[in-house]
Amino acid sequence: MAKKKENVPTNAVDSLFNKVSSLIEQARVRVATAMNVAEVYTKYQIGRLIVDDEQKGQYRAEYGKQILLNLSERLISRYEGGWTVDTLKRCQKRRLPMQELKDVVEKLRNDVPLEGDVVVEKAIESMVPTYPSSKHGV
Repeated sequence: MAKKKENVPTNAVDSLFNKVSSLIEQARVRVATAMNVAEVYTKYQIGRLIVDDEQKGQYRAEYGKQILLNLSERLISRYEGGWTVDTLKRCQKRRLPMQELKDVVEKLRNDVPLEGDVVVEKAIESMVPTYPSSKHGV
């Protein structure tokens, strides 16, 4: 026998619904922000690694192009699309000085209130490298 549905005041359900919905929306925004920070950091590091590798080896231009092509092919093979030679070149060219990277992370952090969210805050802080600047302005 089916239970009889009790009449619950609409305003009580509305209030609970609004609170739960707000929590879900905040979580979605935090996830998007963390993903943006991770993407900025990853592309920064990729650009730094490419520049450091090129400058250490002092490659001829054609040899450097071949390295990017091989790197792109291997990354696409492992991680699927998105890691084209053009993408790697953009990472390389847009490699930010350390302070600019910190400024971007700070802007992303400020776009979303993280009141009391220590886990997200610590995750963002851990993504910003703290090693000293290299001779390449990084």
